Amino acid sequence: MRVLAHWKPIVAAVVLGLAAGNAYLVLADDRYAAEAKLQVVPLPAGDRAFEGFALPRVSGGASAAETVADLVERPSVVDSAAVQLRLDREDVLDAVTVRLRENSNVVTHELVG
Repeated sequence: MRVLAHWKPIVAAVVLGLAAGNAYLVLADDRYAAEAKLQVVPLPAGDRAFEGFALPRVSGGASAAETVADLVERPSVVDSAAVQLRLDREDVLDAVTVRLRENSNVVTHELVG
């Protein structure tokens, strides 16, 4: 019962802590970071399986990994990400980094904002 005799300082400390936490949540910048690694396995050029689907295929031009990496900057991807993250389209493009791992079909996407 002796603790209840000092209830005012306890309540004041709790209220002060809640106020400080709320102030931080309101004033702090939103920060987020994500990384995704995607292994691209292209279909052989002559393979007719999954014909009609937009799947990467082996061709004489750019690698399949480069083609998939280019998809990140397409409006359908960027605009969707901008809506979900509540950011401007240009901010999303600035925040995303795409890297191709040399001599492999691995594409790394990093998002920091």
